[in-house]
Amino acid sequence: MKSSRFKITPRTLAGRLTQWIILTLLLTMTAIAWVIYGFSKNAMAEEAENRYQGFVLLTNMRVDNELNMVELATANNVAKVANNLDRPDRIRDVLAEILANNPNIVGCGVGFAPDYYPQLGHWYELYALRKGDGVELSQIGGETHDYFDSEWYSAVSESGKSHWTDPYFDDAGGKMPLFTYSMPVR
Repeated sequence: MKSSRFKITPRTLAGRLTQWIILTLLLTMTAIAWVIYGFSKNAMAEEAENRYQGFVLLTNMRVDNELNMVELATANNVAKVANNLDRPDRIRDVLAEILANNPNIVGCGVGFAPDYYPQLGHWYELYALRKGDGVELSQIGGETHDYFDSEWYSAVSESGKSHWTDPYFDDAGGKMPLFTYSMPVR
């Protein structure tokens, strides 16, 4: 009985030579393909890393710009608040004006020292929140929202200097994750 294996064995010198040439070309082409793959993989990884670094740099610049705008808006308006400390009703207008002039600020507020306005209560914190095309103004300080212990208030009242908070969820005013830039009013 004959073996059923398929075997090609060239009988002539030309046939064997052709077989060796094809095998050599196949191995050479495979080696070239692996070299091209290696260079392409490295080039693509480097391109992706450069693109990512550029994206991160651009995003960082945009965030820095926004944070600088918040700091500038706060510095530009702290005097308006200070000039109206004797008129708490006017401070509401100042907060609404800050939001109207700064479309990237979601909310802003003023937290007063304990019993600053005795007739208005122990806790008096005005907060303005952007809602669609309008502004919602409210007094959010109280027993359930004792802002005196909040980072944005305590850090500034203790140091007398402006302060950025770490991100937190604002459950009293903004009802969203945010971070706050606060500055003392004198």
